[in-house]
Amino acid sequence: INKIEKNVGVLTYERYFDDTEWQTIVLPFDVPVANLMDQFEVAYIYNASYKGKQATIDYVEIEDAEFVLAANYPYMIKAKEAGWNNIVVEGAKLMPTEVQILDCSSIFEKFSFIGNYATVDADNLDATKGYFSLTSGAWSKMGVVNPFRFYMQIELRNGKGAAFDYPTEAQAIRMRSVNANGEETTG
Repeated sequence: INKIEKNVGVLTYERYFDDTEWQTIVLPFDVPVANLMDQFEVAYIYNASYKGKQATIDYVEIEDAEFVLAANYPYMIKAKEAGWNNIVVEGAKLMPTEVQILDCSSIFEKFSFIGNYATVDADNLDATKGYFSLTSGAWSKMGVVNPFRFYMQIELRNGKGAAFDYPTEAQAIRMRSVNANGEETTG
């Protein structure tokens, strides 16, 4: 855990990718998308909604090489090849590892995307909320989430608390690619 802002020169983050599907990532330093384009695809969460026991997570793929992934901000990443991959940033500035929580809310539910720099076990979280992690391109009921990732919490505002039947199957939470205006993309 880092508590100060510090220039570190060259910084390398190494991670094993089991597959070439979407996964989550949170890093304590800015990363230019240009540094990632050869090995990865990246995206950010655009919106989330819940209707009839079906959650939809909209995301936007980042194709602009000038875009910079912000430190401590949750993104999705997809390796072009499975196995060990490195993210290398020259002239990097290590930022304090502050957990970011991004909320997307409506009158009926609140989605929170929570970054983590330590291992998080769903068994230690509030049982009245639904917790999900993204693995191999699909959201599923959360177990343990490793550091440098984020997980999703769904809190329904219906007064039923833990009695409410959250989606527990990966197919109950669909991913939808949208453009920067929120319109669904084709293909």
